[in-house]
Amino acid sequence: MAYDTQRRDGPVPREAVSDLLDAVERSLGAAVPFRALVDLDVAAVEARRFKLDAQFALGVPTRTGRFSVNDKGARQAFRDRARRMIPCGRGVLSAVLAAAGGLDVQFTVALKAGPRGAERLSLYLEELPGGPEGAAIRQRLLALGDAVPSEHPGATPAACGVDIDADGEIVAVKDYSMFAAVQPGPHPLLGDVDAWPGHPASGRRRFIHARRYAPGGALVGTKTMWMPETQRADDAAMAWARVDALAAPGPGPADTALATLRAGWRHAPGAFLHPDLVSVDTRAGGEPQGTVVYVSIR
Repeated sequence: MAYDTQRRDGPVPREAVSDLLDAVERSLGAAVPFRALVDLDVAAVEARRFKLDAQFALGVPTRTGRFSVNDKGARQAFRDRARRMIPCGRGVLSAVLAAAGGLDVQFTVALKAGPRGAERLSLYLEELPGGPEGAAIRQRLLALGDAVPSEHPGATPAACGVDIDADGEIVAVKDYSMFAAVQPGPHPLLGDVDAWPGHPASGRRRFIHARRYAPGGALVGTKTMWMPETQRADDAAMAWARVDALAAPGPGPADTALATLRAGWRHAPGAFLHPDLVSVDTRAGGEPQGTVVYVSIR
């Protein structure tokens, strides 16, 4: 089969962003809280730079709605909107932004909603600088939950964040470490990396290892996140093939919503859907929690 190898540039249709968010609402079966955080015009311009993603927890029988959006393209406007809309409790949002130490890092908000409404908001500092500056940002943010960052040989700090409940109280803090060039064979943290395809052009495999800590610092869960690095349609086809092999479509609302989104996508070939991350989640004791696919637009 011949794939389209052209790299897309420029904005995507505004309707494409709406379709992605509509799929989140189908997964939830209701209007998604905090959807107004997304400025559709800005998101359409910035979509190809990982501005927005919809998240589908495969195999989960209950209805959930998840998405995340960041401040690319309208940094101050997005942050001002977040301050107006998000319950900050004891000033958590301000404390998260202050942890950046004045450096220009990406601010991201992620929502997890259930049938009764918003269950959790996550506030992230992402695309951290390398070296001691990124490590210091991570340390300051995790200190909000009295947690100590994970140190992994061969990894660099990629992101950090806090989870807050509906009252704005911190329920967890998280750190994310990137493994940019993983060698074949078993890995002590990432497991069987050979189960994941290398990039079609470079052959490289990239991963993020995430840890979630309860307030006080106890480890409560981990994630191994595969980064397909999709730039072109053939990259996306490879990544979707791996997703389909990993988790055959099930009867859960998120499975159905994702299948409907993919089957009905009306913006190709100018813009295509792709899984920008595939996360395998586990509890602290190693028990599997499921697979979450992060879907964006190229």
